[in-house]
Amino acid sequence: MSEKPSDGNGQSGIDAPMPDNGEQQVENTSGEGYAENVLHLMDDLNSGAFAAAGIAVPKYSQQAEAEQTPVWLHIGPGNFFRAVHTHVAQDLMNAGELSGGIALAGVRSPATITDVYRPYANRHLSVVMPVSGPWRKEVVASVTHSYLAHEAADWAQLRAIASNPALQLVTLTITEKGYTVVDPGTPTTPKDAMGVVTALLFARFLAGKTPLALLATDNFSRNGDVFRASVLKVAGQWKETGLVSQDFISWIDDRTQVSFPLSMVDRITPNPAQGVADKLAAEGFGDTELIRTSASTVMAPFANTEEVWYLVLEDDFPNGRPAFEKAGVLLGEREMVNAADEMKVTVCLNPLHTAMSIYGCLLGYTRIYAEMQDAEITALIRKLGYDEGLPVSPDPKIISPKAFLDELLTKRLPNPNLPDAPQRIAADTSQKLPIRIGETVKKYLAGPGLGSLVAVPLTLAGWLRYLMAVDDEGKPMELSPDPLLAELTRELGDLQLGSVSDEQALRAANLLDAVLKVKLPSDFKATIASYLVKLASGPGAVRATLHNTLNN
Repeated sequence: MSEKPSDGNGQSGIDAPMPDNGEQQVENTSGEGYAENVLHLMDDLNSGAFAAAGIAVPKYSQQAEAEQTPVWLHIGPGNFFRAVHTHVAQDLMNAGELSGGIALAGVRSPATITDVYRPYANRHLSVVMPVSGPWRKEVVASVTHSYLAHEAADWAQLRAIASNPALQLVTLTITEKGYTVVDPGTPTTPKDAMGVVTALLFARFLAGKTPLALLATDNFSRNGDVFRASVLKVAGQWKETGLVSQDFISWIDDRTQVSFPLSMVDRITPNPAQGVADKLAAEGFGDTELIRTSASTVMAPFANTEEVWYLVLEDDFPNGRPAFEKAGVLLGEREMVNAADEMKVTVCLNPLHTAMSIYGCLLGYTRIYAEMQDAEITALIRKLGYDEGLPVSPDPKIISPKAFLDELLTKRLPNPNLPDAPQRIAADTSQKLPIRIGETVKKYLAGPGLGSLVAVPLTLAGWLRYLMAVDDEGKPMELSPDPLLAELTRELGDLQLGSVSDEQALRAANLLDAVLKVKLPSDFKATIASYLVKLASGPGAVRATLHNTLNN
């Protein structure tokens, strides 16, 4: 990895100068060493080195786009944003359908902006990895500015962008827990993500009340409704302390002025992997350093992702929008989008991901595709999806639930080129279970009852077994980050491999009411507890329980 040059003044605002191309040259255009430092250059993206290496480059000038007023602001600069949003923007910019690119803001992890975006002129190398065939590589430059919401100069720039009538939408990728109001701060010094968004809205309100769309693009059901409720909660708190007026709240509450469209997003996007970095380096690409930005997130000057992707949006943009449909985005009415999201999040993808991440960790797997060669794990997720999920799945019409599930199990999850890890997916499981499993539980409670379910209680019991932090060989196992981890492991501290009693297991199952946010019937909790006793009966019990249960 070569030394990363400065962007001129250590910042990446509207007035920040770009690197001086005259001081850096691509020394080798034959393929070997072709990309050393080129992510930082402004005009050499069209050099023959990229074409020779099979790397696509933007058809627009990032520098020229950076001089335009952005219509799109995004909060949350992680890998998923790079895999979906920046690609949509790049396609639109290549076609002349989007001006100004994306202005990007970071709220939580400063390193993501300072170490991942700014040193590389806000660009990254996209690496799309199909199931078979060559990787597709492309330099993506659709982010034109990057800001830190908690830096004074950057905050002034973000307020100016939010106040400009040209801004049409603000998108977010901040994970499910980011929409919780924790400590919003004030309109001038916001703290959490919901405080930042509400403060930007307040700046726009004061500047003339131009309409705006606020678009949550995180994986949970009715994400726009949750987003709206959180923003109104912050505004209400500020009104109680005299910081904003009722007029501000009324403006947010008017859907013709401030909309919160629903969305469904899907693209399996692992953290950048060392194996991908090594292959890029062997091909001569110089910018391959893996950068840890938080306990569970790794980023890099490149982003690796799968070929398949979906972005479905409720078409509700009161100040206009880019021509998203020209970049492969699906748009429709509210209930269609909600059905597509519920199909994916509660039935056809996310629950399966959670189940296989739990058992994958217990059984020693470090790659999702390898789990797809495991007879017991595949039997579990097939039962969870086809037998127990599809009967209560909504049908969005534009996407067939069964076809979606077929594609997931036959093409996406088995992809050997996709370096996804169960340990990554297992992060924040306590926050995911209410939607990924809890919604299915509610549907069965309201319909045929829970008595026929096997994969659902087995998944919940597997999570309790996972929290014992001992793998199926009886060895200590590191648990993925989770906001309830300390509390849960303390509650389960008396569970020991080989000696979990029925009473202890039932007490553990009783914890699930609060986690799932649903009151579970006593007989269903007894079923979960009985699975937990079997799973914890000794080394090898996880494998044996899966085999015996799923082959009956």
